Amino acid sequence: MKISDIIQKDSDRVFVTDFGCFIIFTGNTLDDSQPFIRIGNWMDMPVELIPLVENIIITDDMPGNPAQEQFNIDINTQSSNRYIGSHYTLKRFLDFQKIFGLDLKNVTIVDVEKDIPEISSRSLSDRESFIGIFYRDGNFKISHNKKDLFDLQKLLEKTYNTNRVHDDLYENTKSNRAHFGSGFTIADSLPVFFDQGSYFLYMLPQNYQQVFDQYGINPRKISAIAHPSANYLNLTAFLRWINHSSSKLTILSDDKPQMNIIKKLFSRANLTCSSFSMSKTEVTPGMIVNEINGSGNLEVTFKSETSQTVNFLYFNNSTDIDKIIKQTADFFVIPYSVFECCNLVLKSTKTPYFILEDSNPNFSKLSSLTHSALFKDVNYQVIKYESSNDCLDFFNSIISNDIVNALMNPDNPDNNKMINDFFENESSPFDRTNCISLIKYLIHISTNRKISSYLKKLIQNYAVQNSVHNLKAMDIAFSSKIIAADEGVFTVYTPISRSNRPKNYIPMVPVQIPTDESSYKNSIEYRDYAAKIENDRKRLHALVQLYLGNGKTKPVRSLKKAINERKEIYKQNILSREDINKLHINQIFDDNSQTDVSKTKGIKPLFAKIIRKIKTAVFNNQRYNKYVQNKNEYAAHRELKGHHSSLIQRVIHPFWYSSPIIFFRSLNRILTAFLIIVLVIVLFSLYWKAYQKKPFFDTIAELISRGSKTTASENITSSQNNESFDTLADSSSTNDPEKNGTLITDSDHNTEAANSEDNTETEPVTPPTEISDLEERLEGNDNEEIIEKFKIKITDTEILYYLNEIAVINGYRPLGPDEVKGKNPHWIFPNSIFTLPDGERFIVRDGDSMWKIAELKLTKMSIEFHKAVESIKSFTGTERPDELFEKAYKHSFSDAQKNILKLLEDRFK
Repeated sequence: MKISDIIQKDSDRVFVTDFGCFIIFTGNTLDDSQPFIRIGNWMDMPVELIPLVENIIITDDMPGNPAQEQFNIDINTQSSNRYIGSHYTLKRFLDFQKIFGLDLKNVTIVDVEKDIPEISSRSLSDRESFIGIFYRDGNFKISHNKKDLFDLQKLLEKTYNTNRVHDDLYENTKSNRAHFGSGFTIADSLPVFFDQGSYFLYMLPQNYQQVFDQYGINPRKISAIAHPSANYLNLTAFLRWINHSSSKLTILSDDKPQMNIIKKLFSRANLTCSSFSMSKTEVTPGMIVNEINGSGNLEVTFKSETSQTVNFLYFNNSTDIDKIIKQTADFFVIPYSVFECCNLVLKSTKTPYFILEDSNPNFSKLSSLTHSALFKDVNYQVIKYESSNDCLDFFNSIISNDIVNALMNPDNPDNNKMINDFFENESSPFDRTNCISLIKYLIHISTNRKISSYLKKLIQNYAVQNSVHNLKAMDIAFSSKIIAADEGVFTVYTPISRSNRPKNYIPMVPVQIPTDESSYKNSIEYRDYAAKIENDRKRLHALVQLYLGNGKTKPVRSLKKAINERKEIYKQNILSREDINKLHINQIFDDNSQTDVSKTKGIKPLFAKIIRKIKTAVFNNQRYNKYVQNKNEYAAHRELKGHHSSLIQRVIHPFWYSSPIIFFRSLNRILTAFLIIVLVIVLFSLYWKAYQKKPFFDTIAELISRGSKTTASENITSSQNNESFDTLADSSSTNDPEKNGTLITDSDHNTEAANSEDNTETEPVTPPTEISDLEERLEGNDNEEIIEKFKIKITDTEILYYLNEIAVINGYRPLGPDEVKGKNPHWIFPNSIFTLPDGERFIVRDGDSMWKIAELKLTKMSIEFHKAVESIKSFTGTERPDELFEKAYKHSFSDAQKNILKLLEDRFK
């Protein structure tokens, strides 16, 4: 297959790969290194595509989910990417990525507001036929051969996107009346509290669009979201629509710095950020929520339809539950997994509680006689009655008066027969289940022992087969009311229709093409669009495979592993800032990391590997951790069998009795860590002696440094040195604070050479010009004004050419086009001396980047060049100002600058 088989016409260059991601192909041959432009994000973008993308367009509307950018870039090395957009949008977008542990300060930024002259005179992708155009209304176009190839605004208008899906959800759910009481439901294992049609969410479910559709949750009616997590993937997707529609939303979070970044990113949204812990917040007009003592457990207060204040506690975990259950509340709601941890503690409370179904399979074993159960996917409206008569009136409204009277008068044989017939033949499952709830309430308020005894017998005879568990097993859809009265809580159930899925809902995943055409609004249009996405993904995959097959694309196995690790950790709803930091550390210390290939050799990377090995050995023994959790059960088992442990066995008990395999694995890890530490000490000693110029270790020092020059002598230009130099100075080497990072004179250099033990002859160099540090020379108002006035910006190509001049002069091989910006594996060290093309000598200081040195030097030359040009332009004489021209030619390095001088030369002919 060839490129022409995939790209047969211009429109084939545009790939619509998701609701918010567009890929533009600008190449013509397989020799093009980065022929793709990306607009938006795609959660499952092929990792192989990442190194082929150079230009990333960030429009003001930010199509896609900005939080998914971490899955679309090389999360360790971003130097090859170029982000293009308006100043404030770019700044806020890149600042937002810091929330996910990504520091994109090394990427190239093109500010379209500041750099419009450069962009308009040069193509967006460095290919003259592709021009990117930004519009003030937020639109973005790409023209190809003077024709519109890509129009973002038109494409979004005729395609489905995340904003359109949210708009459809709003239209579908705005007439839903199911949540006009006060209560809660459990959606995707997370609580959703509602009050008079408004919602308060504790986190957002991962597939919240489908959840909103399933439960009829109106996205415009969400008043507040509690977000005690560092996982912002779902929240960001929702906030894009809030920003698009300029809606109101309150976010409860204690992560204030991150919330400030988010508010700036979504500046059109009316966002209010409040502290979540230890503060009461009115999350809806009638509902107040309080996180209890920073535990993550919630106290919810509102007024029911009877105007009585309802107060209940919802437990997300077992933190401080022994203290929390002492608080006054109408009832508790406890997920089954939390209940398993603290069921003994709950026996001490008199407050009634419900056990909530979660993903724990043991929930099915819960006894319907001893515990009240609540189920996922059910709306629970809470009603509180002040008097017993009011509560009985409510039961009379849903259960026959004859049945209520029969329960209150057990002496009448006809009543007994009526009750038995009611439970055995003549009633619906819902009536029988609700009658069991009525019987429990009558037992709760009864003062008559005879009646109470009769009612308890009915419970024993009929409760199990008429519990809510049976309704759930029958797969009957229902809603529920929780009745709080007389310091007790009771549930009644009402069947509902399952046909509450909106008829015009569009799935969020494009490959999920609807099968029932009558069930979807604009079904044919959506099918065509979904089919296009599927087809474009296949075409893009085939195109990327062509570039992989040419052997020039770098392997991405380690990048794929790192991105997959991120995706796994971000599947968790509750994620701490420590988890994010740990993920960042793991990637830095990964053996296969692409952070910077220069970190694969030398002393500093060796320490990184040691730390990673120790961290793995200490913290990743999952089997041992599992054993520790069950060690009490194991000890009891051994005592029951009559086993006795020796002293030695007890010493090695944590390793041995868990499993011999675990013992040897743990021992192996400890020994490995110990040997690595010993090896590091030996290598460091060898390196230190080599650095001190011990003759015996000179060869070893050369092998370790791999081309670095550890002395400040002229032997840096040895003709036998065929290695290239890296762009980052190793901070582990010693350095001289007096000379570190400064340019030196001939006398300084000759003194160093005279004192050096290495008498290698060196080539003569041009006497250096005495100047101060390059970076310091660029500081000051005059230089800043010149840089701003003449729009001085040094290109990567210019830096690479100049950097290679430095390399050749100093005896190194030049960098290739694929090795720019620190991708070379060899180190330079502080106190190494490099000679610049104009004769200046530079002593490397701790943390120096040769790329930066070259860029600063060229910037300085540009400043001097423009100063000379300005002086030539203002020269009033008729004779050619030779000194000014000489200065200008001396500091010119680009063809554009030399063309300017040729034009000025014509004035004096």
